[in-house]
Amino acid sequence: MEVITYISKDEMLKRFKWPYFGFTVYRTREIFIRSDLPEGIKTSVLAHERNHLERGHQGSFWKDEPLAWWAGFKAQPVGFFLGILLSLSPSRLTLYYQRLRHDF
Repeated sequence: MEVITYISKDEMLKRFKWPYFGFTVYRTREIFIRSDLPEGIKTSVLAHERNHLERGHQGSFWKDEPLAWWAGFKAQPVGFFLGILLSLSPSRLTLYYQRLRHDF
């Protein structure tokens, strides 16, 4: 069973360095979700993070993320697309750039 904790954007930055919408700590089975997100996005992000826990860390962005995105979309399609819109910010785009850069 996982532990789900809702935290502020500032707390997410303090704990995990980046403005993640959600973050999974595999070892302790903890999921952190940003509390400032709209409910539909939270639902999508929670499904996304639960997918990470179910599958475990696969070792790279392209192995980890697509199936988790699919889980988030299936759980809440509108929230999934709203999350994409909210991700079109400099800080979130930098996050994706950094994650992809570490894969190559």
